[in-house]
Amino acid sequence: MKREALVGLARVCARAARGAEGPLLAELRKALRSKVPPTLLREALLQTYLFAGFPRAITALTLLDREVPSAGTLREKPKTSAEWRRRGIRLCRAVYGSDFPALMRNMTRAHADLADWILVEGYGKTLSRPFLSLRERELIVVPTLAALGAWRQLPSHLKGALRAGASAREVAEVLRGSRGAVPPAAVRRALGQVEPSRRRIVR
Repeated sequence: MKREALVGLARVCARAARGAEGPLLAELRKALRSKVPPTLLREALLQTYLFAGFPRAITALTLLDREVPSAGTLREKPKTSAEWRRRGIRLCRAVYGSDFPALMRNMTRAHADLADWILVEGYGKTLSRPFLSLRERELIVVPTLAALGAWRQLPSHLKGALRAGASAREVAEVLRGSRGAVPPAAVRRALGQVEPSRRRIVR
């Protein structure tokens, strides 16, 4: 995917996470004028439910449907819960690397069901979907988390983008390209974490 299209997806998802419909609609229209494929806009917005909740994802997808009623929906063949879980474990390990066991312990401590939901719903059903690469998804997630001020979660997804093949320069470029959709102060704070995340990653 071209960098311009990726930045367009990141900006739209960041706006969707923040929730204001007027700026989101303007961002959607800008992305469509820039020839960002509506099917990929729909796919990228689908994953925002993991970070910003169903209400904001539904609002964003509804606005897109009003602008492009014919935008296709990319569908996967249904899988069993066990298949989703196996796929989720593989992807979550790829994103978290050696931090995966600690993540599972912490999530289980927070709530007995949370770790399983993260694996099945988050990584198995949603982030493992084949229509965007893991690298593309993580480059979209980083500005979304910055827009939400989700500073506890951001470092893991910064490292996830790097583990998925993005360079620190690419992460920084997508963050800078998202300025405005993401508050400038949040962009600066996120940029300050890019290089430390690169240095801490263990390959």
